[in-house]
Amino acid sequence: MLRPARLCLAVLSWSSLAHGSTGGATLARDLLPLLREADICAHGRCAPAGRAEPTDSAEGPVTLRADAGRDLYLRLGDRPEVELEVEAVRATLHVEIEADGSGERQRVYDALVAGHRTIRIALDALAGHIARLALRVATPEAGAQIVLSGAVLRDALPADPPLLARFAGADGRPPNVVVYVIDTLRADHVGCYGYRRPTTPRIDEFARSAVRFGRAVAQSSWTLPAVASILTGLYPLHHGAIDPDHAIRPDVATLAGVLAARGWTTAGFVTNYLGSDVYGLGRGFQTYRFYREQGARRRAVYLRSDAVLRRVEHWLERGPRNPFLLYVHVTDPHFPYVPPPRSVRPFWTGPPSPAEIDTLTDRVRMLHNGQADWGTRPAPVSPHDIALLGDLYDGEIRFADEYFGRLLDALQKRGLLDTTVVVLTSDHGEEFLEHGGVGHGQTLHAEVVNVPMIIRLAGAVGGGTQVDRTVQQIDVLPTILDASGVPVPPDLDGLSWLAPQGPVTSTEAFATVRLGPFDQQAVVADSWKAIRDFDAPPGSRVRLFDTRTDPGELHDAGATAPLLLGYARARLREVAGPLRPGPVVPDNDRLDRLRALGYVAE
Repeated sequence: MLRPARLCLAVLSWSSLAHGSTGGATLARDLLPLLREADICAHGRCAPAGRAEPTDSAEGPVTLRADAGRDLYLRLGDRPEVELEVEAVRATLHVEIEADGSGERQRVYDALVAGHRTIRIALDALAGHIARLALRVATPEAGAQIVLSGAVLRDALPADPPLLARFAGADGRPPNVVVYVIDTLRADHVGCYGYRRPTTPRIDEFARSAVRFGRAVAQSSWTLPAVASILTGLYPLHHGAIDPDHAIRPDVATLAGVLAARGWTTAGFVTNYLGSDVYGLGRGFQTYRFYREQGARRRAVYLRSDAVLRRVEHWLERGPRNPFLLYVHVTDPHFPYVPPPRSVRPFWTGPPSPAEIDTLTDRVRMLHNGQADWGTRPAPVSPHDIALLGDLYDGEIRFADEYFGRLLDALQKRGLLDTTVVVLTSDHGEEFLEHGGVGHGQTLHAEVVNVPMIIRLAGAVGGGTQVDRTVQQIDVLPTILDASGVPVPPDLDGLSWLAPQGPVTSTEAFATVRLGPFDQQAVVADSWKAIRDFDAPPGSRVRLFDTRTDPGELHDAGATAPLLLGYARARLREVAGPLRPGPVVPDNDRLDRLRALGYVAE
């Protein structure tokens, strides 16, 4: 099932030089790697990104000629300055800058270069902006060129306040931790995220004593890579669970493993095969229960939340030694949608017959992962059928919500709630024709990667707060470790919400889907988003969306924001690296189980 090698996601790296009195840091960033892959421009036109000069080596200097200038896209901090080490024989270097949205270029350097020279260019006028830096060469002699042997961006990046406040626990004891994942729960079907239907009364109540993140991005639009990112704090590139054939790599630490090594009691209750110990995700749990899917015996396929919570409550009744980590992954909103009548009744516009529901389910099943019509767009589903599917989906959410509330009640009854950090989230969302399809694991649009992210700190510190900064699933693990007094490993991709936030590293999130015929990457910022589709025609592979005016991501804004599009394309190139999949999962009955779940075609 592994496709030919593509690019996946890596992380941006800065070198810290010094910390300023304001709590920020002066950082240096090597720009030569960016210049090697930057757009090559001449006579007012630029070649598609990624066509590097054949004369440039993978690690050597970068050559500028009259027919080979470069456009560099950067997000700038408070005091940006570019330093260039250049060598030339009587060639004139022009450097122009342009801020996103300005539409005007300003020449900041224009001089004849002879021999070696160090050039420093202050970019204070563009502080805080996304900008394009255009480097061009004018030569009096044919064949003259400028060689860049060094290019560094020095900048001051202020340390913004932490997104969460710390809790001083009683007697300095670390808190218990609960991570609760509701599979396939899209954020905009949750009441406290603005949904008008009463799908989540218990989650809404929980949010009033917790901190809710308004923009939380899943690392993928299907279960395995997303859950692995939650439990490791790493992008899929780094944890290795990139497709149904591969587990997380053996050297990757998990949340349960780190806490167990520090004395935590750890327990996991999981109902989705793609989030299970088969893929290394049970690593570190002392008690681990995976409840197999049984499509032949259960209409709902997965063990229901009520049955899972009975088992969780039994574990709590046995009195686990504190502190403990409890991880619960329930799968009720996942297709097929089979909610109990009491849960779906509030949403019926006209109650369908059981036969109508079964017929629709069988027909729509063929459009889901691995089936015969997987990914068909537009999906052959009528507005009436979509409305019915939405009712059933909302009923499933209502059922899952009820039993999340049941867990909170169990913690409260035992006097544990106020000494416990509780995280509620999802692995991914679900599409209902927003972009022509149904299901998940096919795109990276809002309906499948915008997930709820709500954290109740011990003592309900900061309860009722909403944070509108973009966060990611990879931030969950470092935040939990930080809140528990456990050192955060420096090699994680995620950031603790209890630590100072830097604008460059924490305002952009990344997602990827690599499943069957679908291969996409996305970069998500507070006000825009770009998606690269590797299977689209070359001229239209990257689409840009203004999420302030187009939250549904329906209109490509690239033509009206060329500088931002260039930056987005550059970022997607910059965070790309070779795939490093984890170990292959043994076959055994894996293919049969993936086929039953719809991830492998017959």
